Amino acid sequence: VNELLRREGPAAIFLAAQCLETAVKMPLEIREEIERRLSEIIPPKTVDDSWKLADLGVVVAPALTKALSEELNVDKARNTLLALAFLDYEPAISVLARLATDSDRSGSLKDIQASAMLVLAYKSLLSSRLAKATFIASAPKMLPGEAITLATWLKQRSEASSIKNRQRAIFQELLEALPAWAKKGSRQG
Repeated sequence: VNELLRREGPAAIFLAAQCLETAVKMPLEIREEIERRLSEIIPPKTVDDSWKLADLGVVVAPALTKALSEELNVDKARNTLLALAFLDYEPAISVLARLATDSDRSGSLKDIQASAMLVLAYKSLLSSRLAKATFIASAPKMLPGEAITLATWLKQRSEASSIKNRQRAIFQELLEALPAWAKKGSRQG
């Protein structure tokens, strides 16, 4: 662990954090150092940071999922969702569902709902049955503005000429889960 902490970069920090999970005896100062270094990179502060974390793979997914459970500003929440979108980590789906159905959010944090649903849609394309089922169950609970935004995105993606038939079918199925008024682009229901 000390050797990992001497190295630069997030990969070494995450490997050290994994060691914490299995180490029976780890000095408190080393635990605190790992936690401090993790807090410097999670949640990601920029889109570039998100890509770098996603490139590390599923090893970062638990920390990203935990970060989504905390109070984040819009940019950090979006960056965290972006990194998590590309990681095959099913335990994150319950957190995504909570974000997707949380209508108590205020102000600019409400648009995180649509972002969480986009991540669920993307994970559905990657063959996650749980993500697809969660999306379908969460769709009726969305706020009107976010549901319309999501319906527009799904329509555009399903009509794209470059999309494969399997993906088109999934986008159509997800779109069907949204309320009719959202698909029409009006708030009347």
